[in-house]
Amino acid sequence: MKFNKRLLPIKAHYFFQNGGSAPIAPFLAVIGKDLGFSATIVGLVLTAIPLTSLLVKPIVGALADKFRIHKSIFISLICSDLHPQITIATTKAADECFLTRLSVSTFTPASCLIECSNWQYFVGNGSSTNFTGTGLSAALKLSHNTTNKLIFDVLYFTSGDGELWNSSCTDSPQQFCDLMCSNPLLQEIIGKPTVNDAQVFSYAAFWMFAVCVLIARVATSCVNSLGDSICFKLLGDRPNDYGYQRMWGAAGWGLVAFITGVIVDKMSEGKFVKDFTAAYYLSAFLMIVDIVVASKLQCSVSAKSPNIFANVQKILTGNPRFLLFLVIIVFCGIFSALIWSFLFWFIEEVAAEDGCSDLSWVKTLDGLTLAVHCYLGEIPFFWISGWMLKHVGHAHCMTIVLLAFSVRFIAYYFLTSAWWICLLRL
Repeated sequence: MKFNKRLLPIKAHYFFQNGGSAPIAPFLAVIGKDLGFSATIVGLVLTAIPLTSLLVKPIVGALADKFRIHKSIFISLICSDLHPQITIATTKAADECFLTRLSVSTFTPASCLIECSNWQYFVGNGSSTNFTGTGLSAALKLSHNTTNKLIFDVLYFTSGDGELWNSSCTDSPQQFCDLMCSNPLLQEIIGKPTVNDAQVFSYAAFWMFAVCVLIARVATSCVNSLGDSICFKLLGDRPNDYGYQRMWGAAGWGLVAFITGVIVDKMSEGKFVKDFTAAYYLSAFLMIVDIVVASKLQCSVSAKSPNIFANVQKILTGNPRFLLFLVIIVFCGIFSALIWSFLFWFIEEVAAEDGCSDLSWVKTLDGLTLAVHCYLGEIPFFWISGWMLKHVGHAHCMTIVLLAFSVRFIAYYFLTSAWWICLLRL
């Protein structure tokens, strides 16, 4: 196969653009989970991405066509993808293995400063002292835990002058107290956010997360569309060679995702939470390189059709087979969205069932699943896609795709080890 130097910039763009997104984008769902948002809320945010893209893409395309500024918009969108991902990546996540780590020291009472609205419900010995508005030191000992709460026994209180007070258990109404503990792990758990779905829209953290995710992913979606348009222009009368260009994006995505997983796990050794600092720097570096590469692309502008909407209407109403194909595409999008959005969430839950020690390498496994998917799944099929479409036909290819989704989801249901996910990502 003859190498075309003219196509080198678009290959490099696909590699660095996808590689720049890989350290952050695949982890968005678990980042939202670690911020305390439920699967419903995270799914709501991720659902807004394609709907927003559906509205933004035509506007971006119209502006690019009208003012002939395709390259300027293209580079601006890459830049607008950079800052939100930085904000998301540097958001502090909480550790899901706190129960195991904390239980190691359950025999040692923790010293905490507690301030409650009404102390008389808790302080025994017939005390008439009014502690309202003051903080008392307390000795706490972990009694037992469930999947969503910790239960401590309050052994005793210590007043400011050193006097000990036994704790008292009465049929008191629920009290809300501020708690500050000397144990750094326990304090980390106390600060772990848990957001009620009904109240989530009142939290600034939710809006920061949602807005950053929307900006970053919608910008990426627009970059992908413009990049594909530029690619087909460069290919000219050889559109079947698109797979040979696009596979470089899969190469960048899989390679960088795996490297990110290894680095994050390595830098997080001995820490309560996963450290994504390296992922942020790696993403920023690759996106800056992509901006340089994008500036070298040749963005030729072709004459646009004066009857775009009429042409679309003719396709939709004049070909029932196309409508059926469109329905299949929608279902493929739904199935893909489930995997793209919640695969890492699923991996971490399966890994947690084998013990929290398995979570020490879970980001490496996350990255490995993407590497396997890209290098043993996407890239080979990008390479043979032209042959398959020619000899198998697009209709039969879609049938094979639906069958593959069915087998994969059934296998996920029976999965007992997180490592088997690598095989299912082929």
